[in-house]
Amino acid sequence: MTETWRVYPVIMSYVPANQPTPYLVEIPAFQGETQGRSVADGMRQARTYMGLAASELIVRGKEVPASETHLPVVSAPTIVTLVEVEIGQV
Repeated sequence: MTETWRVYPVIMSYVPANQPTPYLVEIPAFQGETQGRSVADGMRQARTYMGLAASELIVRGKEVPASETHLPVVSAPTIVTLVEVEIGQV
């Protein structure tokens, strides 16, 4: 099994009405989103989402997106950061 680390940008927005998980986390590389209770939890949830999405692509014989280090430009107070994820059998 070959494992590799990849990195992808995530975009986090604070949405107070979304309690108890007010941080909406967009994951453009996988056209998905998740939520978190805090910024740190949002990053953990994004890592889990990306790992599962990548595993699903591998099972289906599809290409896992290449690492992306370009951060999209967003308006404050939105947070943009890079999250690394370990991908198996790439």
